[in-house]
Amino acid sequence: MKKQYVFSFLLTLSLLAGCSQTATEDGLIEYDTEKVSESLKYLTFHSQMPTLLPFKPEKVTVSAAHRDPNSKEMKFQSTDFHFHKNTGRLSKPELTFRTSIHEDRYDHTDYAVELTNETEARFGVNNEGIKILKWKDKRNEEIYYQLFAYEESSISKAQLIHIANHFTDPK
Repeated sequence: MKKQYVFSFLLTLSLLAGCSQTATEDGLIEYDTEKVSESLKYLTFHSQMPTLLPFKPEKVTVSAAHRDPNSKEMKFQSTDFHFHKNTGRLSKPELTFRTSIHEDRYDHTDYAVELTNETEARFGVNNEGIKILKWKDKRNEEIYYQLFAYEESSISKAQLIHIANHFTDPK
C-alpha cells in the first residue's frame, strides 16, 4: 500500500514539474539551448542566440557555411539552426535561426520594425510564404541575424519579434 502512495506522489510530482514551464504573453517558452550554444563555438565570430521559442523543439539540426580558409580549426562564417517541432517533419523545420557575418543578398523584407533595445529590424514574407525577420547585432554591426518561420508554421510576426528581443550570449 505504501508503495502505491509513493508511486502516486512521484507521478504527480513529475506531472507538476512538466507543467511548470512558464510561457510568455506571446506563448514563448525556454528550451534546451545546449546544442545551439555548442555549435556557436565553431563560428569565426561571437554570436548571440535565442533563449525563447514558441514550442519546445524535438530536434535541432545545424548547417554551417562559408568555412574560414585562414583557420586551421573548423570555423565557419555562417550557421543555420533549424528547430523542428516534431521529428515526423524533419524535412521542413518550424523555425530557423541564422547568424552570419555576411548580409543575405536576397532581401524579402518590406517593413521596418524596432526591437526593444532600439535595434532596427526588417520584416517581410517571401514568395514561398516564409516570414523573415532580420537585423544587425547592436554590439557588432558586422554580425547579422535572421529568423525564418515557414508557411505551414503558426508562428506570427509578433512572436518572431519577441524571439528576437530575447537573444543572449551562449553559456
